[in-house]
Amino acid sequence: MQFAQLFDAAGQSALTTLDELERALAQPLGHSLVERCACLGARTDRLGHAFAGAYPLAVRALASDPRPTALAVTEERGNRPRDIDTVLACDIAGIRTVTGTKTFVSMADRASHCLVLAQDSTATPRADGRVTLVVAVVPMRHPSVAIALSPPLPMAPEIEHGRVTFTQTPVDDILPGDGWDDFARPFRTVEDVAVLSATIGMGVRLTRKKSPSLCVRAMALLTSLQEVERLGWSHPHAHLLLSGSFELARAALIELPNLLEGQPREFLLRDLPLLSIANKARAARTELAWQSFEKK
Repeated sequence: MQFAQLFDAAGQSALTTLDELERALAQPLGHSLVERCACLGARTDRLGHAFAGAYPLAVRALASDPRPTALAVTEERGNRPRDIDTVLACDIAGIRTVTGTKTFVSMADRASHCLVLAQDSTATPRADGRVTLVVAVVPMRHPSVAIALSPPLPMAPEIEHGRVTFTQTPVDDILPGDGWDDFARPFRTVEDVAVLSATIGMGVRLTRKKSPSLCVRAMALLTSLQEVERLGWSHPHAHLLLSGSFELARAALIELPNLLEGQPREFLLRDLPLLSIANKARAARTELAWQSFEKK
């Protein structure tokens, strides 16, 4: 982790709009996902903007592709493999399209391309009866894409969410691998690492002149998150390290409001519940990781 770069970012003017965040995303921020998210987060003054910057970086890291900045999984029935009704089709001319509705897509209105989880109607039926899921790279500015923005959430209202309907939308690419096992499932971990890194970077910005103790803890946490990234998103030890990092980060964030006043304090108290949204899924991954660890 290039801590000099992190503290340099924390000393620059804050990015106060989503447009400014988009422009910052185009600039080189670091070599790893953790570095990029921490440095971008260090230029934000609220958790909503830290998330809005980290989320596109997480999507790009998942896809190993610079184009997509949104991921569309959840549908009317849920976000499990059996809930996915969106379909990838291929006509006699070989043109691939996706059709279906995704009910909750973050940053959909700002994405030029989106990763879309879909059933592959062209795949050979599986022996276990499960559908084959793939991830398609889809252009979001195509006329066959309809986006309906949802009302802002009480916490982090800067984060835009929307309902997206694809109607025979042309597909640019299909990512190699299983849509669920290789992309949708690990994204929860990739997103956790990205958002927590950005949150820690934001914390460095807010406390670098007020609490050296919190800053050095932030440096230790970012080092831990880099090890999570190095191990790989599905490694059991990575899940254990990530769980521990969240616990330590929460403990530090509890102290943070006491050092702030005015809008920064109001924003933080308003947005902190954002980090607890996926607690149940995170706890399940940690439990599975412990089980794997104890068997060895």
